[in-house]
Order: sequence, then C-alpha cells, then structure tokens
Amino acid sequence: MKDLFSDHFCSPEKGDFGEVMAALYFLFCADIARGSLKDNKEYTTFSVPLNDWINCPINGGRSGDDGDNGDDMMTKNNDCQVHFSAIQVCQNYAREYDDSWSLLQNEVFLENMYKTVVGFYVFAGCSVIDVVFALQISAAAPRKGGVTATSSSSSKKHQYVPMFVSIKLQSSFCPKSASIECNKMKSKFEAGKGGSELGALCLLVVFASSVKSKMETIL
Repeated sequence: MKDLFSDHFCSPEKGDFGEVMAALYFLFCADIARGSLKDNKEYTTFSVPLNDWINCPINGGRSGDDGDNGDDMMTKNNDCQVHFSAIQVCQNYAREYDDSWSLLQNEVFLENMYKTVVGFYVFAGCSVIDVVFALQISAAAPRKGGVTATSSSSSKKHQYVPMFVSIKLQSSFCPKSASIECNKMKSKFEAGKGGSELGALCLLVVFASSVKSKMETIL
C-alpha cells in the first residue's frame, strides 16, 4: 500500500481512487488487528479495540505487537472501551447531511452501521469528509463506594458515535492546512450535534507522496 501511494498511483488528479485505496488500507489494518485477538484464528469476531486498529496504520500496517504504539489515541480503562467494526466500505449517495450532520449522529443509524460491519463513502463533492464509520462505546458511570452508579448516560450497555474521516492525498500538507481541515470537521459536527450528549471522533489522514520511500500519516 505504501508503494502505491509513493509511486503517485493515488494522486489527486485521479479522482476518488485515492480515497478508495485509503479506505482499503483501513480495512487491511482492521484485519491485522483481528488477527491479534485471542481465540479469533478463524476471524469470526469483527469488532476490534479502537486503539489496536488506529495504531496499525500509524505503525505502517503493523500490529501493536510488531511496533511501538506510543501513546494510546484513546484512554484504556475499565470504565470506557471503544471498538471499531467494519469489513467493507459502501457508497452512500444521500445528501441529507450536506447541511447538517445530525442524521450521521443518530444512534439507531450508527448501531445498524456498526452491527452490519460497514462504513460508507460520502457523496461526491463533499468538501469536509470522505468516509464515515461507526464506533461502539461501552461505558460505566463513575463508581461510588465500589458500586457502579447508574445514570441516564450509562443505562444502555452500548452507545454509538460516528467517526468522520477526511482523507487528503497531496504532495505536501502543512500543519496550518491540517488545522483548518480539523476545524472544518469540528464546526460541522458541533452545528449538527443538537441535544446529543455523545461526541464523535474526527480523523484527518494525509497521505503525502513527495518522498518515494516514506508515507506520512497525520492525525
């Protein structure tokens, strides 16, 4: 995959092909993470911890066992577990979320996405994001006296939030440009958040191909 990007096989002038290859790379990394799960030799479990998945592309397509994970992207603790689950990415031509992302934050919609293990490409011409995945959060309220307290936010076993992915395939991408793109996603999310207590993960991925031997991923 690194060679495909480094050889300009997925350059911007080739349209959406770069986004497709980037999404395929994400799915390959998810398979690698599944292979590291205990008792999953036949790949019957699709859901993987978000940390395991997100560290794989950071490590150049290697699992955490093969490289240095560095700091976890999401805090691992007994009260919050975040999982990623997708084995394919489909095209979604709907444009209802062009003005507002409120639909993309609907938990029933996200739960169905997660359980059917799919992500989707957004409509052509969307200037902010390219791919959407669903994440599952298993959370517990703060413990009091050794007993898990109940609350409206912890009454359900699982909750679901969106992961918005913006993919940039350019020969160079400065930190200022990255900040602008991140703020675009943040503003769009906040505008469509409504009364939801849940957040979202906004992921900016830059595949730079100016240096043949190196592929940079900026998060």
